[in-house]
Amino acid sequence: DNSIIYCDPPYKDTTKYKTWWFDYEYFYKWCREKKQEWHTIYISEYNMPDDFTCVWQKEIVNNLNNKKAVEKLFTL
Repeated sequence: DNSIIYCDPPYKDTTKYKTWWFDYEYFYKWCREKKQEWHTIYISEYNMPDDFTCVWQKEIVNNLNNKKAVEKLFTL
């Protein structure tokens, strides 16, 4: 109980990994379950569903494609 969980999933709607697929809906459900178990959870992502709150953001340059993006940290 009361653990801090940091997650850095593959960014949704960006270049996919060649070797596997990531189930975002399952991940969101898992995050919500961990919150109900009294854990504090943080997720590094560009966007999350509306029930997640952005607590930090910074503009970055993506090293893979040299495009600007806004890195965000979300919690529930």
